[in-house]
Amino acid sequence: LAACSKEPKKPEEKQPELTIDEMQAKIDEQFDKLYGVLEEHEDPWNRLFEQSDDTVNETYDESIISTYLKTLLEKHKELLSDEEHKALTEDIEKILVIEKELYELEETYAKMLEESGVNQENPTPETFPAFQGKDLDGNEVDSAALFAGNKVTVVNFWFNGCKPCVEELDDLNALNEKVKAQGGEVVGINTETLDGNQQGIDAAKKLLAATGASYRNIYFASGSDAGKFALNIMAFPTTYVFDRDGNVVGQPLLGGIDKEENLAALQKNIDAALAKDNAK
Repeated sequence: LAACSKEPKKPEEKQPELTIDEMQAKIDEQFDKLYGVLEEHEDPWNRLFEQSDDTVNETYDESIISTYLKTLLEKHKELLSDEEHKALTEDIEKILVIEKELYELEETYAKMLEESGVNQENPTPETFPAFQGKDLDGNEVDSAALFAGNKVTVVNFWFNGCKPCVEELDDLNALNEKVKAQGGEVVGINTETLDGNQQGIDAAKKLLAATGASYRNIYFASGSDAGKFALNIMAFPTTYVFDRDGNVVGQPLLGGIDKEENLAALQKNIDAALAKDNAK
């Protein structure tokens, strides 16, 4: 009789689906939480960051940041008091929880971008749109000077939550060293850093450092023609090759260059751009 007297269970209300912008805002909130944890013990963490030699695990998953911090902590624990070591260990446990939630959000974000489809009314331009931007350290970057100063410029589009993007960062760094010797450059454009988004910049710099990648990454205004070009890319990573005039050379590469066949395809475009420049 008691069971029968219970009120019928109300159906769960369906939560409204988030927009892409709202999902990005939730990701930014998680980054704020993550960096807030680090700020609680800023001095000892900075002491460790000064000793960083970019050592981290080789795979990208929901614990890459916490794994990096744990490696750094254990490698240089002699710089800390017992109390500081305990505090930073607790920080890592908090960050791991935040990071797992962040990873799930970014995977959902990636799917949302993919499912939104490519805007066919804005096809890829034949040349990279002009822009005034900055690198991740705040140095000014002008598109005309960028392309004019290189025989070939390899531009890689990526974002922080993209697993294949992160997995190829060290390969892109190696490619940059090779291309530099030929008078060119590899440049990264992380779509989460557009408009100088500090959370995106901080996360990108940590991922680059963790994988030993030191090639230049830049950003510009999302509302500019260059920003629209970047945001119109829906498959990540995507890598373009441009000549000295900023013209696209060959077809863009979809997928990471950590795969041999992809690297070979990209190299053909690089060779074509170099041959074109040397023929002038």
